[in-house]
Amino acid sequence: MKSYGKKPIRFGFLLAFYTLLGSIGFLIAGQLGRFSPMLDVFSHLTSHMVLIAITAVIALWLRRYYFAILSLGAVVTLAGHAALSLTSDLTGSVAAAPAPIQRADSGAPSSPGTTRADLKVISFNTWHSNRSPAKIVSYLHKAQADVIILIEFGPSKLKLLSQLAADYPYQVHCAKRWYCSLALISRHPISRAKASSPTKTGPALVTARIALPPRKGQPGRQITVVGTHVYRPSTRPRRHVSHLNQLAAYVNKIKGPYVLAGDFNATPWSQSYRDFVSKTGLSAGGLMRPSWPSWPLTLPQFAIDHIFASTGLTVLNRGTGANAGSDHLPIWAIIR
Repeated sequence: MKSYGKKPIRFGFLLAFYTLLGSIGFLIAGQLGRFSPMLDVFSHLTSHMVLIAITAVIALWLRRYYFAILSLGAVVTLAGHAALSLTSDLTGSVAAAPAPIQRADSGAPSSPGTTRADLKVISFNTWHSNRSPAKIVSYLHKAQADVIILIEFGPSKLKLLSQLAADYPYQVHCAKRWYCSLALISRHPISRAKASSPTKTGPALVTARIALPPRKGQPGRQITVVGTHVYRPSTRPRRHVSHLNQLAAYVNKIKGPYVLAGDFNATPWSQSYRDFVSKTGLSAGGLMRPSWPSWPLTLPQFAIDHIFASTGLTVLNRGTGANAGSDHLPIWAIIR
């Protein structure tokens, strides 16, 4: 046991001290992410490190119960982030199987909390290793969304599109190509649809123009929906930044209102996320909703899946859906 003067320094004190030192180091590194994409990786842990630092300060201040306080802080940190996601289902989750949303060719009623002027969008990274395709189909059937973006939706899931066609008959995808693996399925007619594979400088994209039902006394409306999967920063941070830069340039050329959804592999704390929002003027609305990881336990910690709305559109509500066998939770948004 080390000592300082005549008084021994307890192991618990040292643990709390180095925990505080380490968390501060992570926070500083994350702030330096504005100068280096490699350091920006640390920024994704910002909220975790703040809570852990506070816990360490409390332990050092009380000078007792070091292990109990640090352990409680770790539990609160993990549970708090998960709660942000899991409790969001209570504010209008599509997992609850509401009544069907009105289709363009029917008189079916809208789902609770929506009107004919609202658009319900789901983005779901279904995970290449998902062994529960039936859960995917069941969730999306109950969702009764207008438009759904499916990510990591490759050749092994191609047959699911026919099972979803009754609810979402309008589809565009690149699901036949593993390196693209995107799909956009819609309850309403689509046009100008295309899907493109990722490159070293740009992400995979799926784009479609959606024809929404007319409102009383007004003609039908058109809105563009774009789905994407951005390269993760943990392996190639510069490619991650390049993908977001090219994505910003792409959506800035879209004329009229649009919605952008997908797996961005970026939390709101990161510099890459803040730069992207600054360049596009897009809004996700509300608090962050962690969506990853949801495997092997449904304990999501990081908000890396997002649904953005362009100027003139408003995100009325958003949250996460039920676990459908993926390492990501689905996310949803109601947009007016």
